[in-house]
Amino acid sequence: MVYSRSTQYAIRAMAHLAAHKGDEFVRTQDIARSTGIPLPFLSKITQALARHGLVDSMRGRGGGIHLMRSPREITLEDIVLAVDGTEIGETCVLGLPRCSDDAPCPVHEVWKGLRAQMRRSLHERTLADLARSLEKKARTKRGRRRK
Repeated sequence: MVYSRSTQYAIRAMAHLAAHKGDEFVRTQDIARSTGIPLPFLSKITQALARHGLVDSMRGRGGGIHLMRSPREITLEDIVLAVDGTEIGETCVLGLPRCSDDAPCPVHEVWKGLRAQMRRSLHERTLADLARSLEKKARTKRGRRRK
């Protein structure tokens, strides 16, 4: 697993919000039920996303969470950094305590290149891109069931 479970859930929840046009408040219970994310876990993730200005929340009737910016303006990197912090792939892939250019593990050079590709991809891919891909996949899946 490249990302933490929290980040995987955050991306899933944010994609759900993007599918709801982003500016509508969506109840966290509805997001949890629709995405399969445990509600207590989602609440914790929502707090991290809110601290980083990605979502806003409102309590009470008609409340929930919504995106603070357009899905076109939120990158997957924004979500990963909000939840997992600044160390995207910084730890040794083998779990060694010391791994650097000066003291590389056996797969350091390969992982270094993959990490750079991963960062670039996260920076270039937006939440809108992800939402479009998920919608296309859902349409394809619905089309297969009809046959």
